[in-house]
Amino acid sequence: MILALIFHPPWGESSSSNLSDASASRCPGVADAKLSRITVDQRVRRRVYLAMHHASPGSASKKELDAVGRVIHFSVTIRGFRGKALPIYWWVLTPGGEPVPEKTLQEQLAQYETPNTCTTGGRREIWVKLPNRIGKFKIEVQLLQPDGGELDDIRTPTFSVRTPQI
Repeated sequence: MILALIFHPPWGESSSSNLSDASASRCPGVADAKLSRITVDQRVRRRVYLAMHHASPGSASKKELDAVGRVIHFSVTIRGFRGKALPIYWWVLTPGGEPVPEKTLQEQLAQYETPNTCTTGGRREIWVKLPNRIGKFKIEVQLLQPDGGELDDIRTPTFSVRTPQI
């Protein structure tokens, strides 16, 4: 007689109904994340950015849709957070790294990254509103844990805003 036991580890891609939701979201090893390769595109109005991505403006006002911003591209690598919603925030900074005074340009939620596998990554982009004045600025992108602890952050090189963003 041969007795065979089949074990499905909780990090496997098994669809077994015997796995609880808690064990299905666990991944082996270290949980970490890395942001890299950040770039800044030319300025674009929010309404144009949304239209280019076939995205709904939702309840955004005409003023919000006419806002001028920059598209920020970056790479992300995430390990160990399958099924966890990881928020991505952005800040507009001075060239010296201090937040600009406008509260609407500080700690703004861009999106959530919710991996469906234990290791994921790729290129991402977000639209970031610019200050309504001429000057030099940086953008900081932050990837946070579900509990709010920071996993990683990255800053753009300094760039210029040459005309008021009206």
